[in-house]
This record gives sequence, structure tokens and C-alpha cells, in this order.
Amino acid sequence: MGSRSGIEIDDTCVTAFNKLKLAKNIRYTSFKMSNDLKKIIVEKEVHKAGDNEDQYKEFVAQLPQNEARYFIYDFEFRNPDGDIRNKVALILWCPDACLTKTNALHNQQRRFEEETRWNPS
Repeated sequence: MGSRSGIEIDDTCVTAFNKLKLAKNIRYTSFKMSNDLKKIIVEKEVHKAGDNEDQYKEFVAQLPQNEARYFIYDFEFRNPDGDIRNKVALILWCPDACLTKTNALHNQQRRFEEETRWNPS
């Protein structure tokens, strides 16, 4: 997909987002800038496995300390009535140690939302 900023969002990003929303067996998908900083690409998918809280702890532990990422994460929780619910969240991870250019490029979150047709409902 083209863009006004010159950064493309690879079509596989939209496919991965839809897969996570519809399949219900993927915990999260991570996205990153390509090596040439010209497009956002899918980095990996992590399937639901084991305890939800343990999987979240593993997710937090693997966050890169000097690289930005986008994540689409399927949070599973119990509501006050005890029913299991899911909410899909878009997370922008951009630690202070990121290169300035990479940081600026990743801060185009609104475009990423628009291109993936982000609608958490």
C-alpha cells in the first residue's frame, strides 16, 4: 500500500491483522520496519498457548530495548460476571533508546491504523 509519507505498509500486515481478529488462535502479531526503513512488515505471529498471564509476561519480557515495534495483541480477561472476554489492542512500542529516525517513522501510528482498517470492535 502506498502512502503520502513514502513508507509503505505491506499487504501482509492487513492479512495478519484480519487473521488475528478472525481466527481467535493468535495471541499477538508483531510488526517492524523493514531494514531499508521503507515499509512496515510482519515480524512474527505468536499463537495462544498455555496460561494467558504467563504468555503476557513472556510478551513483555521479549520487547526490544532499542527497536520500535507495532503489536496487535488479543487480550483475554474475565469481566465482573466471570465471563471470558477478549479485546484486541494496537500497541506502539517505541523505547527511548530507538534511533531518532526510526522513532519518527514509527510514530505514524494513525496511518498504520488507517491502512489496517483498525477497528477493535
